[in-house]
Amino acid sequence: MRGCPKKIIDCRCATGFTGAAANASTMRPALKAGNNLETLLEPLRRFYQAAGYPVPQLFPLAGNTIPQPYRDLLVHTRGMTSILQHFHNDVICIKVIASRCSAKHYAREVLLLTRNGGKTVEFGAISIAIEELPLNAQAQLLQEEKPLGEILQDCQIAFESEPQAFFKIISDSFTNIVFDLSQSKILYGRCNRILIAKRSVLAEVVEILSPL
Repeated sequence: MRGCPKKIIDCRCATGFTGAAANASTMRPALKAGNNLETLLEPLRRFYQAAGYPVPQLFPLAGNTIPQPYRDLLVHTRGMTSILQHFHNDVICIKVIASRCSAKHYAREVLLLTRNGGKTVEFGAISIAIEELPLNAQAQLLQEEKPLGEILQDCQIAFESEPQAFFKIISDSFTNIVFDLSQSKILYGRCNRILIAKRSVLAEVVEILSPL
């Protein structure tokens, strides 16, 4: 059976949690105006297709309909790694499943895990406009040793998240593997953009939380 690599690339601490999600964010629609869910899923789709898996069907949700605690973990404008670290009270590790790079873009499929418990807490895929980053940040990114949020903090690059869509899925064969599930479960996630100076889009991300 096809699975994901077992080697953890590195473990790093991420900081910056500033409290619960803002009330206004919980009222965001399932899909922001002008967005197409199929387009937003492109970072994940490419890795699924390369591995020979069909992309699971996603069901859009409004932010205020997502059950807790998933709502507070998804409906916000901060970095996901720091949110997960605060929630799980543990340092978050990154495991790179697959990656690819061109002159303008770097993409990777990753797991986020707790360092002490070794629990997978998120599965996702990200496409990054690498040329938008200074050279020191590009070098750290290509080392595949840190989450993007930590690299941005290390390099003092201000950023924010801008969720584009929230969704639920029924876990498929691949997500059952990465989350170590014996049967299918409902999973919650979001399609997100990471913005830097002048609201330039640095990255497009698909983030799926583990069942809690």
